[in-house]
Amino acid sequence: MATVKPTTELETLTLGDESRLAPVGMPAVFVDGNYASGEAEVVSPDFATVNITSSFEDGIIFYQVNDSAQQLFLGSFEVDKSATIKAVAYSADSTKSVESDPVKIKVLPKLKLTATTSGGGTVSVSPDKPAFLQGTGVTLQATPEDGWVFLGWEGDVEDQAQSTYSFSIDRDRDIRAIFGTKIKVNTVGSGKIELSPQKEFYAHGEKVVIQARPNEGYYFVTFSGAKTSTTSPDILEVTMPNATLGGFFLALPGGKVSLTTIADGMGRIEFVDAAPVNVLNEGATVKLKAVAEPGYFFTGWSGDAAGADNPISLTMDSSKTVTAGFSSGFTVTLKSQDGSITVEPMLDTYPPGTEVTLTAVSDEGKAFAGWSGDLEGKPNPVTLTMDQSLNAEALFGSAFKVISAVKAGKGTIQIGPEGNSFLEGTTILVNALPGAGFEFKEWDVNGEKVPTNPIPPFAIEKNLTVDAYFKDVQKPKVTILEPIGGVTGNENISLRGLLSDNGTLESVNWLRGKENAGVLEVVEDKFNLKGIVLEKGENSYSVVAKDTEGNVSTETVNVTWEPLRTLQLVDAPEK
Repeated sequence: MATVKPTTELETLTLGDESRLAPVGMPAVFVDGNYASGEAEVVSPDFATVNITSSFEDGIIFYQVNDSAQQLFLGSFEVDKSATIKAVAYSADSTKSVESDPVKIKVLPKLKLTATTSGGGTVSVSPDKPAFLQGTGVTLQATPEDGWVFLGWEGDVEDQAQSTYSFSIDRDRDIRAIFGTKIKVNTVGSGKIELSPQKEFYAHGEKVVIQARPNEGYYFVTFSGAKTSTTSPDILEVTMPNATLGGFFLALPGGKVSLTTIADGMGRIEFVDAAPVNVLNEGATVKLKAVAEPGYFFTGWSGDAAGADNPISLTMDSSKTVTAGFSSGFTVTLKSQDGSITVEPMLDTYPPGTEVTLTAVSDEGKAFAGWSGDLEGKPNPVTLTMDQSLNAEALFGSAFKVISAVKAGKGTIQIGPEGNSFLEGTTILVNALPGAGFEFKEWDVNGEKVPTNPIPPFAIEKNLTVDAYFKDVQKPKVTILEPIGGVTGNENISLRGLLSDNGTLESVNWLRGKENAGVLEVVEDKFNLKGIVLEKGENSYSVVAKDTEGNVSTETVNVTWEPLRTLQLVDAPEK
C-alpha cells in the first residue's frame, strides 16, 4: 500500500486552551487575548484588541480589515466596529507564505441611558450602570413622592409606558419621568381665580398662568399661598405638592376704578414706567405691555382694548378688563464658536410659517464648516419656514486665503469654490482664462513656478498667493487710411491711419521703401503724418508696429506720382 504524504507541512501548536493542527507558519489571530479559530464569530464589547502571531521565525505578517488595503502588522491594534480580519504570513526569506482563516469580530457598542426627573419623585435604573452593551435588558422604576403622582415618561420612550418600564437597550436613550400634583384655589372676597391651562394635575416645573377676575364693584388685591403676588396675570411654577393658591378681593372705594388684566395663553401683562396696581383714580392713564413666555408670541388685545400695538396706553374713565392674547410658536436656539450667527428677522418666538434666514459668519482666520443639530447638511446661508423649534450650532474651522493677481498680460483667474477664504482641507481649483489675443504662460504659487493650467486640484493647508502670467500672441493691427494707393497727381501726401493692440506697443515706425524714416507718433490709436513729398514714379510707404512681446505687424501702401501735364498756348509767328 502506498503512503500519501501531505504536500503542505503541518504543525501542532498550543494556543491558549486550544491545540491547532495547521500549516507551518499559519497566522494565529487573537481577539482580546483569546485565540480565534475563525470557526465562530467573536463577540467583543465596545471594541476589540487584535493580535496576530506566526511560527515563522522572524516572519513577516500582513493583515486586512474587511476589504481595506493590506497593512504590515507591527503590533496589536483595535477595531471599534464589527469587522472581518484576514492575515497572511511570509517566512523570513519570503519563499513560503500561508493565509489564516478569516476571523469575524462582532463589536457590541456600549450605549448610554440617561434617566432623570425634574422633581416630584425618583427614577431608578436596574441594572445601574454607566453604560450598557447593546441588547441588555433594562428596567426603569418611577416612584412619586408624597403629594405627587406619576404622569408618564418623556423622551425616547414608547407610548403608554407604565411607571415600571422594561426594555432592551438598542441605542443611546434620554428618558425623563414626569410627576404631577394638584393645585387648589381659594378666594376671599367677590371674584374668582383662574388657572391656565385648566386641568387636574400639573407637572413638576410646569408654568401655569394665574389670574384674578374681580366681580363688578371689586378689585383684586393679592395672591397668596402657592405664590404671593399683587400682579395678575402672573406665572406660577409648580414645585410644591397639593399647593393652595389664595386670591383676595376688596370692594372699590368711592372715586376709584379697577383694572383687570387677563392673559389668554402663556404670557403676562406689565405696567410700563409704573408699579403694577389694580385700583386707580378715575381718569388715570396707564401704559401696559404684553410679555410672552418663551415659546409663545403676542397676538393682540381684546376686551376694553383692541389692536396689536404693544405697549398701549389706557385711560381709566371706568373699571376695565383688558385681555392680551398669546399663541404658541417656535424658538431658535443657536450656538457658535470662532464665529457668529445672524438671524433675520430676530424674534424671541416665531409664529408658525415665518420665513427665517440664518447666516453663519466666521471670525478672521476661520471658515464655516457646516451646521450641526436641526440644520445638519443645510447650506449657508439657509432660509427656512418655521414649523418647529430649532436647535443648531454653526461649526467653524481653520481657514486659509487664496490671494490671486494677474501679473503680466491680460486675463482672469477663476477660483473654485467661490470666495477667498476656505476651510482647511477644502479642495481648490485654480484656472486661468486668457484675454483676447493672449495665451497662458505660467503660474507663480508662493514663489514656485507652475506651468500647468488649470492647477491640479489640491487640498488647501496654508495661505496662498497665486499670480498668473499671460503672453501676448496677437500682432498689432495697422490700418492705413491715407494715401489709398494707386496713381496720384499730388506731390504732397499725408500718411494717416489707425493702430490698435491688445497689449503694450513698444515702437511704431514708418518706412519710405525699405529705409526707416523714423518714429511715427500715435495719439489715441491714430497716426497722421503730414507733408510727405512724393518722388516721381512709384513710392512705397510702410507702417511697422511692434509690441512688448515682439509681435510685429506691417502695413504697406504703394503710390505712383505722375506730375500733372500743363499745356501752354502761344501765338504762332506771322508769316
